[in-house]
Amino acid sequence: MLDLGNMDNRHFLTIDGKPVIDQSNLWLPPAVSTKVFLTKGEHHFQVVCKATNTPSLQYKLAEDITTFRSPHSKSLDYILFIGNNADEVISSYREVTGKVPMLPKWAFGYWQCRERYTSAEHLVKTVEEFRKRNLPVDVIVQDWQYWGKYGWGVPKFDEQNYPEPEKFIERLHQLHSRFSVSVWENLDKKSEVAKDYDGLYIPDSPWIDIFNPKTQKTHWNALNKNLFQNGVDSWWMDATEPENDALVGKNTFWELVSFTD
Repeated sequence: MLDLGNMDNRHFLTIDGKPVIDQSNLWLPPAVSTKVFLTKGEHHFQVVCKATNTPSLQYKLAEDITTFRSPHSKSLDYILFIGNNADEVISSYREVTGKVPMLPKWAFGYWQCRERYTSAEHLVKTVEEFRKRNLPVDVIVQDWQYWGKYGWGVPKFDEQNYPEPEKFIERLHQLHSRFSVSVWENLDKKSEVAKDYDGLYIPDSPWIDIFNPKTQKTHWNALNKNLFQNGVDSWWMDATEPENDALVGKNTFWELVSFTD
């Protein structure tokens, strides 16, 4: 298992000069693993990475077991749902979590997403081109940085590139496309929108404490006012990788609840 210590865009490991892990993407998790067959004797391992990475390499004999690890958690609890097929597994899972309503039909179609569309015009012209070429698309996604001047992570369209949000979203709907928006939970504390979140951040962290009921209410109000009421159909709760972010050693909101007979 190769662990670079933080998220990056390249995993590359060679053994005896031959690549055994070689993958690239815009965003990759810190760790990746694979199985290799080695002959008896000495072998040369080489990790190629950036100077900003802190790579570590772990290896052991492969066994017929499944192992779960966390670089930060002091303990891990797991519940196993067993069945003869996927339907039985999901059925037993729902006995614990409750039944979930079906998603709307459009959500099962093709989602067009990239990193990233840069303006309302960019979004609309992309869907128009799909329609022109008779290519089916049901949802187009606005990834991050649409907030522009309002500050990092602020759920609000910068009017310079996204003027009159309700109008360009209506145009997307006229093209029979739904609209989804990436939403982050690390709102710039200096922003006007973030003033309503005062005292609702995780201590010593840029992240709001979504475990706090007050934060949940405040966050919904911001999303509703700036996105949902303009016609946004759904949002993608992005940046949700606490194991990979600056939350090590941080404490979130918790509430002691007592029960009486």
